[in-house]
This record gives sequence, structure tokens and C-alpha cells, in this order.
Amino acid sequence: MAPPKMPTSERIAKIFEAVLHDEPAALARHFTGHEKLAACVNEHKQTPLLLAASVGSPECVSILLPHSDPLLRTGNDGQGYTALMLLARERRPGHVRCAQLLAPVCDANALSQPKGETALMMAIQTGRREIVEVLLPFSNPAIKDRAGDTALEWAVRVGNVAAVILLTSISPHETPRPPQDARSVLSSKNPHGQSLLIRAIRQVSELRVIEALLPHYDAKEHGLVGGQTALTMAMSMKRLDIAALLLPLSDRTATVSNGRDAFAVAAHAGFAAGMQLLSESMPDEDVIAAIRRCEADLGDPSLISKTPLPQPSLDWMGQKLSAIEARSLRDAAFGASGESRANAMNKAATSSTELSRVAVEHPLPVSRRAPRAL
Repeated sequence: MAPPKMPTSERIAKIFEAVLHDEPAALARHFTGHEKLAACVNEHKQTPLLLAASVGSPECVSILLPHSDPLLRTGNDGQGYTALMLLARERRPGHVRCAQLLAPVCDANALSQPKGETALMMAIQTGRREIVEVLLPFSNPAIKDRAGDTALEWAVRVGNVAAVILLTSISPHETPRPPQDARSVLSSKNPHGQSLLIRAIRQVSELRVIEALLPHYDAKEHGLVGGQTALTMAMSMKRLDIAALLLPLSDRTATVSNGRDAFAVAAHAGFAAGMQLLSESMPDEDVIAAIRRCEADLGDPSLISKTPLPQPSLDWMGQKLSAIEARSLRDAAFGASGESRANAMNKAATSSTELSRVAVEHPLPVSRRAPRAL
């Protein structure tokens, strides 16, 4: 006697239960001969294939995929997540193999609602390097979400160093090659004319992100609005690690739109460590001139900002001038061999007079002047 026929609703429940608990044998038993049920949905508007992708069951995906529409989404309006998006958003051991099965037949460039993100962007946000590697050959990294950000910009924003390296190392010689490689993304600028490198510094990205981006940019390039360079942006954001990385590749004398160079930007940001970094590669006379320019800024009617220099900058400048004066006196007192002591002392006096003239013509505020270094 043949066993009683299982009601369709019960079979559907068995199919979803087998997928949910990653039981491919049970799935095959209930699904074989009833392949049309691949289109049924559960209470979350998921098909069995979508659920299999979400839980990370590659065996169940293999059973269901030949009979399912891989382009279906969650929800009854067709505007939810694709199977690739579901596995890109979570972390389960089987997701990598599921991605390998689904990526060739799914639309990797489909956009989610309402943010308009691709599966690649989601994998980058969740830090899934393996998923990014699987999706990248099938994805267009130049696609932008609703906010105008690409996958690379997402990688920079969330500090996903591995994804930044993967996305910036795409070359025409790789196989398979994405429809549009990352070079167009690297060369794109925001409405302010700022490169991704400058934006990454502004977003206070970690140093490794900057290191991955730097080989693809000219550190001397200016943004169109504000005229910021990568170095001046690092100074304004008080990022000593990034400034030290950029300095050998940058023009420290380049000015932003208000006429300030990197030293002045650091001074007006109260970034004494940045001023010290710059001064280490400057002759003493250039340091003195830079300090004079910072003081002159405050009386420049063409500048919008008339705010006083922050106290850390005033302290550093006072100490630096004292140190230069002391070094100048010492160097003059112990002049070249054969030079008379009288001549050496005359040079010391002349040097001291010049530094005193600088202090008189461009004094630091008396009430805020730093004590003279010993």
C-alpha cells in the first residue's frame, strides 16, 4: 500500500526546515519530484534558494539552484535582497562556497533598496575579504550607490584595507576582468574636486588605507575647492602619522586657497607636532620666516578668519625661537678653527640682534608667550 500523499503545505514546511537546518539529505527527499516548489516563499518572503544562501548551505544551494530563479529577491515587491546580497551581509562558514556557486548566475551588480548598494559593497562593509574576492570578477566597481559612493569609497570609509588593496590592484591583465576596472574610480573626484586620497585623510582613515591609496596618486595635487593638498589636509586633521608618510612626496611650500602652506595650516590648527615635523626638514631661517608669516596672517584683511593662533602653536613657536637663538649663539661662539674669539662673539651678537628684531616686529602675545627654553 502506497504511503499517503503529503499535503503540499506540509512539504513546503519540510523543505524550508531542511534548508534552515542545513540538511541537504532531507531537502533532497522532500524536494525531488516537486521541483516547482522552488518558487514558494516562507513568512519572510524568501524562496528556498534565498534561505539557503542566507544560512550558508552550499549543498542546499546546489540542489535548489538548477530549479530556481537566481535573480529573485526577498519580499513580494521584487525590491529586496538578492541571494548574493544575503550572504554578503552575514558571516557563516558556507557563504564563500555559496558565493562561488551563485556569482556566475546571479546579477552581482543588482542594487538594493533603498540605499542602492551592490553585494560587493555589502561584503566590503562586513569585512568579508573572501566574498569580495569571489564577487569582484563579476562586479563593476565603478557603480555608485544612491549616495554617490563606489565600492572603493566604501572600503576607504569603513577602513577595509584588504578591500582597498584588492580594488586598487585591478589590472587589464587579470582574468576574468571586471566590466570596468578601478582606474576610473581612482581618478574620480567629488564635487569639491578632491581626490579619494584627500577624502580618505579627511575621513580620518587608518594609515594602512592611505598607504594602499598613495601609490595611485600625486601627493602634490590640489583640490579644486579650498586648494587642499594631501599634506595640508593631514595637518588640518592633525594626523602626524599620515603627514610623516606624505612629507617626502609633497611640496611643503604649496599653499591652499587662503595662502597658507602646510606649516601655517598646522599652526592655525594648533597642531604643534605637525609644525615640529615640518621644521625638522627646514633650515632655521625658513622656520623663522614661517613663524613670521603665521603672525602676519592675523593682520591680513584678505583672510576671512581672524582667530588667534591656538595656545599649543604659540607655545611651540616661542620655544622654537628660543632654541634657534641658543643654537645660533652656541654655533657662533664655537666658530671655525683659526677664527678669533672676538669675531665669533661679534657673529653671536649679530645673530642675537636679528632674532630680537624678529621678536619685536612680530611678537607673540605677551600674556601667552611661552617661557624661554634653557
